[in-house]
Amino acid sequence: MSMTNVLKMVFANSVGKKTTWTLADPKEDLTKVQVATVMNSAIAKSIPVVNNDPDNVEIDDAWIYQTEKIELA
Repeated sequence: MSMTNVLKMVFANSVGKKTTWTLADPKEDLTKVQVATVMNSAIAKSIPVVNNDPDNVEIDDAWIYQTEKIELA
């Protein structure tokens, strides 16, 4: 068995459509401020595209979750 942390970063547009970026194995001491800084930087560069529209994108949510890989017998 092995545990993996995964960072989810969710962007939304003005009509509520969303897109999610996933990053496996984020650094352990990652803070909400650091994630928001990266997300805001991406938005400023029109990188996240929600529903084929790079405009009017904002941060919706971000979190880290853990997954556990269990080998089959």
